[in-house]
Amino acid sequence: MSYFSKLASSIVRGRLPYENWNNFRAEYLKRASSLGLTQFSLNLVSLLETEEVWQERGAADIAKDFTDLLKEAVAASFDREALEDKILAMRARIKNGMDCLVTYTDRFMVYQYVINCIRYNFDEFDIDDYSDDDFTQELMTYIQSSKDPSASRLNTMEVLKGLPIRMTRSRFFEMVKDGFSVYKDSDRKTLDDFLYMVRSSAMLYSPENMDMFPDLYEYDRHFADLDYEALDADGFFVEDMTLVECIDFLNNQVSAFDLLAQLINHLYVVVLSNEYADTQADAYKSAMGIMSTGLAIFEENGPFEPDESMEIMLADLEGVQEEELEELETADSALEDIVVSKFTQSADTLILLQMNELDSISKLFSTSYFADLKKEDIGGSADAAAVDEAFAAFRAELEPILKNSKKLTSRAIMASVIGYLPVSFEGPDALREHIRGSLAACTSLPEKMALVERLQTVMEGDDWE
Repeated sequence: MSYFSKLASSIVRGRLPYENWNNFRAEYLKRASSLGLTQFSLNLVSLLETEEVWQERGAADIAKDFTDLLKEAVAASFDREALEDKILAMRARIKNGMDCLVTYTDRFMVYQYVINCIRYNFDEFDIDDYSDDDFTQELMTYIQSSKDPSASRLNTMEVLKGLPIRMTRSRFFEMVKDGFSVYKDSDRKTLDDFLYMVRSSAMLYSPENMDMFPDLYEYDRHFADLDYEALDADGFFVEDMTLVECIDFLNNQVSAFDLLAQLINHLYVVVLSNEYADTQADAYKSAMGIMSTGLAIFEENGPFEPDESMEIMLADLEGVQEEELEELETADSALEDIVVSKFTQSADTLILLQMNELDSISKLFSTSYFADLKKEDIGGSADAAAVDEAFAAFRAELEPILKNSKKLTSRAIMASVIGYLPVSFEGPDALREHIRGSLAACTSLPEKMALVERLQTVMEGDDWE
């Protein structure tokens, strides 16, 4: 039995619960400090090597302001409460930036779908040996290639959003309504999360500060207003190349913001656990050395060039991450046992706050980089009336846009939304018929072959982004 499990067992059984809780918390924070410093340092080096943080746009603006937080964190002492406030403000800013990037991703996927549909109006395509029946079988084999139901559902969604769209708006909204119906009797937050996804995929959602990425902001407006059907060959290839460049920039920004999100979370852990850091450990000294070096590089405006001293410091961190992750995984499991025990019911406010702090640290280490650090209020369940109301509002918002958009854009939006629906079919034969029918209904060979080619890349492991 691990140290954390032994302490938790004693607490649950009422054996010196307060003394054992203090020991549990102290050991947890010591381990969290070690892991936080290690992960922060490793990701800081990755950030220094990321080209986007040395540019003039997007992630670069965040990285510049991040330097001030880093400067405070490496100081001999700091005002914990003030630094926490700054970290939370920066975390919210990074979350907003990622929200904007996800929104742009959904929008540029729509534009990419349209561009793909008209690609072979201006380029040669090969239709030899193609048949709808054979390609349907290829797609079904891909969908059923995994025994994992979640992976199979994901494959299905990828295929459905890549198929030619040949359906009436009424049929489309029937599919959407079926997708909404899955969320009846779920908790309200789950329904709200789904509604956010389909609104974003339909280009109905716009977070604040979209103009923090000026180029994406301008090109989003450009591609939204573009008359794709009026393009000639020269115009098409200019727009195609511009879209590729936008998507490349978008993907690079997402990667940079992903690193920034991890860094701000790990920095928060470092601050929360600072009192329990093992300042005599080689890993601690090396982590602080890496942080100081990173600060100097940022202040000198880079770029980063690793040297022998950095390699030595990184070597001191080898193995620390794996060891501490394993210990904290056990600690989190033990903490869950404590939280549901009688000890918690009789605990005073201070201990409850300490439990919430450890819960927050656990969330900061998770892969859900923007998890709410407060106790979540589920907000009740979504009954049938709430789901129907949400669907009706979504339809009322989207239907006039589909009606007034160009045909290709309308189809692209439908495809994007379908990609997020938990669509169900009555067995594989029904799914097969839907796929074959979608392919057969597309009588535009240039459009069909372009989408077939794109679906082939999806089956080969590529994705729409």
